[in-house]
Amino acid sequence: MALNEKLRKLWKAAGYDRGHGSDAVLPPAPKGFKRLYYLTGPEHAISNIVFSRLKISRFPELNDPFELLGQNFSNKAVRKLIRDHRDSLNDKIGMVCFSEDWTDPVLWGHYAAKHRGVALGFDVKDSLVEKVQYSSQRLKQKIPLGAKAITPKMKDLLLYTKFESWSYEREWRLVHELDEAESEGSLYFLPISKTVKLVEVILGSLCDLDLPKMRKLVNSHHAGAMTYKARLAYKSFRIIPSGITVVQPS
Repeated sequence: MALNEKLRKLWKAAGYDRGHGSDAVLPPAPKGFKRLYYLTGPEHAISNIVFSRLKISRFPELNDPFELLGQNFSNKAVRKLIRDHRDSLNDKIGMVCFSEDWTDPVLWGHYAAKHRGVALGFDVKDSLVEKVQYSSQRLKQKIPLGAKAITPKMKDLLLYTKFESWSYEREWRLVHELDEAESEGSLYFLPISKTVKLVEVILGSLCDLDLPKMRKLVNSHHAGAMTYKARLAYKSFRIIPSGITVVQPS
């Protein structure tokens, strides 16, 4: 085993939940940053690593049809106001969606090619991301009769509120202006940088990418990032590090 049990205290001191997937693999993010994870298929992961960028998602591409539509829609005027707001935002902003941890098997099943993909771990500057809140009910914000626009508070609530069934994602969102993003055709990208720094590459339990080759690839583009493999836990329904694949720095 190459896991380092002493690291767990550092994660606890940094405010992370006990049992974080990486808490015996490497230190937590430095002060002012948050360790977050981006799960994707193997081909996209390699592209992200080599080109040092993450695709910015547009709202119509997201899995949740209620994106930006979380307000109660019983009033026809409110319904139109919120839909117009959603349509106007789609041409202005997109986002990169991260997870707080990578141990939930449902995350791998939905976002990482049924465990054949990869989880990319980033240290993201705190000011760039906002935590998603989960609710069992549609929002019931009071909107004045005849209002032509919604308040900034309402805009944030719509952007960062999702139905509680999505809570397994433990999502954090990085919202980005499209006119400030890298573009390629109709696609937009967020550069991997000092404020969104790649520090972990975790191959899924069924991922058939060659670990030594991936480690070499990662090191050539993101020096210092740790590459290892995940496995199924023996005593719980969790995905955890495969200790024999973790190479601790000398």
